[in-house]
Amino acid sequence: MRKVVYLHVGTHKTGTTSIQYYCANKKFYLGDNGLKFIEVELTDPKTGNIESNPNSFLLAHYFLRDDLVTVMRSVAIDIETFESKCFETAKSVQEIIENTPHRRLLISSEAFCFARTDAERSAISGFFERLDCEVRPIIVLRSQAQWRESFKAELAKTKYSIRNSGLPDCNRVDSDWYFDRKAVVSFWSSFGSPIVLNYEEAMVSYGSIIPSLLKAVGIEVAPDSESYFLNRRQTGR
Repeated sequence: MRKVVYLHVGTHKTGTTSIQYYCANKKFYLGDNGLKFIEVELTDPKTGNIESNPNSFLLAHYFLRDDLVTVMRSVAIDIETFESKCFETAKSVQEIIENTPHRRLLISSEAFCFARTDAERSAISGFFERLDCEVRPIIVLRSQAQWRESFKAELAKTKYSIRNSGLPDCNRVDSDWYFDRKAVVSFWSSFGSPIVLNYEEAMVSYGSIIPSLLKAVGIEVAPDSESYFLNRRQTGR
């Protein structure tokens, strides 16, 4: 039986950080319910410190086209070190998938929603095909105007638009192409029927996107609903 990888691809500003840290904090609960949340730990070669992040943005960047200047690439001090971490992350994820007894896995990063090209599609598909995994994309969408406003406010914190104003639109993530909802859904539809969640509806129903995400991956009931509203790592199970 093939393993199923639920690939939560964003979009940005739809509760992604809350989802990621909730899943990291509750990874044992998820595991007990048959779902492996993939979180890679890497050792910093300079400091020896172990780095861990529930946002698999390094894996996403492993697949993204080289000429796309994302925020993470824009602020990277050493792009070669950054790309090396992407490679090591992909290798670690491969090992996790190969060795885990779980048949259902969850990977989350909003950086995946930058993918638009055939080459990126082939790279993602080939990676998981080699691991004999079925990819089931999960996309969270919100209203066009609020999505654009919120994401551009986030970009302003790093002066992204100012720093990259001379680049072609196709190489910038603040351009109109990024906010094309139909293009996002179309890209991920090539992996099968994506699970599309409505951010506003989830907020009205639950006050959080997390319950909708949990239901999408086959987990109906979650403990301590208070943690739906946290996006900071906690200690313990």
